Amino acid sequence: MSEQTLQNQLDRLHRRSLMTVAPIKITATNDDDAIHRVQGRVNGTPEVIDNIGVMQIYGLASHAMVGTDATGLFVGGQRSNVVVIATGNQQYRLRGLKPGEVALYTDEGDYVRLNRGKIVEIKAQEELKIITKKLTIEAEDKIEIKTKKIAIGPADGDPTEIDIQGNIQLDGNLNATGSINAPQGHVGS
Repeated sequence: MSEQTLQNQLDRLHRRSLMTVAPIKITATNDDDAIHRVQGRVNGTPEVIDNIGVMQIYGLASHAMVGTDATGLFVGGQRSNVVVIATGNQQYRLRGLKPGEVALYTDEGDYVRLNRGKIVEIKAQEELKIITKKLTIEAEDKIEIKTKKIAIGPADGDPTEIDIQGNIQLDGNLNATGSINAPQGHVGS
């Protein structure tokens, strides 16, 4: 093999290696199929690539918005064989995390944040909905609820039962539309 042939092959290999990873700006999205797909413009070029698969971590799902930055991996340096391996949107990125903190967030400002000091913070702008058959909350010291009103009602039309074991301290009035029974004590002051 001549020196020129070897140099040509090395140059070709070098160019292909330079084409294996590139930043992409997402220009369209489709999350209807088994794989989230995007269209993206390769940064610094007029090149637009359609139908790019977005690799996601098992158990976590996201739908990248138009305008999101992405990292494209071109398998074998071939522009026709590309997958997105990472996405990020600087406009909506949750800021102010301390080293070691982790968060899930949306562009609307909702988040689940694992903070330093062993504190988990959940912020829902409008509603936090938990759907389950049974919900157990264990707090070693105290549960605090700060709100203007608490409504407890039936999910299926059956009357709701509340069982409390222990004492109740009430700083305010108690209004009842039904009867108050005190089989082992009395009601009144």
